[in-house]
Amino acid sequence: MIDYLYEAERRFDEISSLRRRLHKNAEIGFDVVETNKIINEELSRIGLVGKPCGQGGIICDIGNDDKDKILLRSDIDALAMNEESGVSFSCESGKMHSCGHDMHASMLLGAASIIKAHEGELKRGVTLLFQPAEEILEGAQDCLKHIDTSRYSACYALHVLCGVDLPKSSIVVPTVEIAALGADFFTIKLFGRSAHGATPHIGANAIEASCGVINSTLGLLDRGLPKNKGVIINVGKICGGSAANAVADKVEIAGNIRYMDYSLREKIIKRLDYLSKQTALLYGCDAMLEIRGGCPPLKTSKELSKRFLSYSKSIFNNVFSDVELGSVKDSVGGSEDFANFTDKIPGLLISICAGSTKDGYNYPLHNPKIVFDESALITGMAVYSSVVFEK
Repeated sequence: MIDYLYEAERRFDEISSLRRRLHKNAEIGFDVVETNKIINEELSRIGLVGKPCGQGGIICDIGNDDKDKILLRSDIDALAMNEESGVSFSCESGKMHSCGHDMHASMLLGAASIIKAHEGELKRGVTLLFQPAEEILEGAQDCLKHIDTSRYSACYALHVLCGVDLPKSSIVVPTVEIAALGADFFTIKLFGRSAHGATPHIGANAIEASCGVINSTLGLLDRGLPKNKGVIINVGKICGGSAANAVADKVEIAGNIRYMDYSLREKIIKRLDYLSKQTALLYGCDAMLEIRGGCPPLKTSKELSKRFLSYSKSIFNNVFSDVELGSVKDSVGGSEDFANFTDKIPGLLISICAGSTKDGYNYPLHNPKIVFDESALITGMAVYSSVVFEK
């Protein structure tokens, strides 16, 4: 039997150093050239070959190439954010791994080393996928164009948590059918008519229209939709206007919609389009809705969840199901484009505490001051490895 934690502990120093290189060289979206270079160098060092997968993805196979393979996926992209963590390996390019994707990639690379060392014990083939563009919900769809999902019987991904009241390096396993909401990004473009600020009556102010559009969409989008279906809309960005004494003729509003029931997606988008256009007309403006990225709700394979819970408590300390933590509602909030994989392959997204408030890690994901507890790398390496060998 493999001692997963021992194998991971032996690799901690090198994986911690690797993680800091990834962190310092954070990249966003599909533009992950340096990240790919670091990953490919490490794969080569442990005797594996990474191949391109779509725009900026890397795929790597270990073991036989049968039809009962396991897919282990890690995201690798960062966010466009100025880092304020204060760590010595901070990224200084206006990008930051504030969602922990550098942790995920390092965990998978460490697991790759463990799996490769025990390749002779594999019962089925394993595919490693390092996926870009998760933050814009486009990377999974792009990678899937180059993967034959019919060859896989299971897929797994990890996600770190930070600033949470959980024991150090604890593991949270979903048992609910939907572990995260589906989501789409939207942009609403408003077109008015420019005029001098002293004669607003001969123009059409796109900024005024944007206020109306935001209020109507936030207040009325869920009208006519079931109240228990978890529909959320957020407006996170607005750009428009060119001068204080001019009537603005263009404004862009950007945000996202989230939903628990994928069958409601088209209805939500149509309603958003209708509200935007009808409200804009009240201000003499036109509106155009654009939808990009997106993912369905994240499905949990109850079989994989049950299997992991059945063996993991004999290997790891502090393994919890979401029900044990009483966090079913809270666990279904964000979105994760790994859902594109679980929509086609039975899958499981496992969370690992990489920063407990009990230990002074007080900042949550996507905060520019976040610092991760690197000891969670050991747990992540061990979890990724265990799902390959354990039944």
